[in-house]
Amino acid sequence: GQIAAANSVSDVYAMGGKPLTALSIVGFPIDELDGAILEAMLRGGMDKLEEAGCALVGGHSINDEEIKLGFAVTGMIDATAAVARDAAQPGDVLVLTKPLGTGMVSFAAQLGLVSEACLAEVGQWMAMLNKDAAELMVAHGAHACTDVTGYALAGHLVEMVRRSGVNAEIDLSAVPVFGMVRECIRNSVFGGAVERNQAYAMNWIRVADGADMTNVPILYDPQTSGGLLIALPEERGRAFVDAMHARRHTATSVIGRIIEKPRGQQDGLVLVTNTELSRFVGLHEPMD
Repeated sequence: GQIAAANSVSDVYAMGGKPLTALSIVGFPIDELDGAILEAMLRGGMDKLEEAGCALVGGHSINDEEIKLGFAVTGMIDATAAVARDAAQPGDVLVLTKPLGTGMVSFAAQLGLVSEACLAEVGQWMAMLNKDAAELMVAHGAHACTDVTGYALAGHLVEMVRRSGVNAEIDLSAVPVFGMVRECIRNSVFGGAVERNQAYAMNWIRVADGADMTNVPILYDPQTSGGLLIALPEERGRAFVDAMHARRHTATSVIGRIIEKPRGQQDGLVLVTNTELSRFVGLHEPMD
């Protein structure tokens, strides 16, 4: 419930706004599962919405074979301070505020390949609001932002740079990832969405010839309630990261930069450098 709520308010945060009200949307097999489970889900969502300063004002529910939970959120934004997705500028640094890997770790958990402790740790990150990131990016003059969710880092970044008419560079070694990601990649444990995201974004992704491609799938890993990907003026990037660290968002990292598109070249290209992973966050356990 907390993760669903945090995920739902992120679109408002990604524009520098403040969520105000929400409607719940629930599917639940009420004849097969204890209604207390549904109550716990909704209480978790309400707790997280309250943390966001967002009121749950109603909702809709249906008897469904599969559990579903989401929220339709309404927010407010200062039109003079709104952060759009399509306004990244050459010279901006790119900052990511949460680790990648929720898709891989969640899929590994479905297969019984990660411990409860690992899954709980990743769940805590997914339940974390992007509220601080939204407030601080506005204060530090962010040019563009998107939340990183189902289309993965690659898909969301490609959309940002294509619509902004620029290109980008990503240093994969600077990208924060969960500790279990190395085990998931080593054992090829990732769901079909990785391949679908790769098919969607690969025409704009460029990896240096001869580079080790082992870790590139993390770029296509779909995230649930991921962090914000923010384009900031270079001179404000370090201050933003320091401010996030001061609020205990310790995974926040500069992962690349926005570059000008050369004349005659396709826009929206993402150049990937240094394909080793080194910015690990959280537990790492051998996968049997």
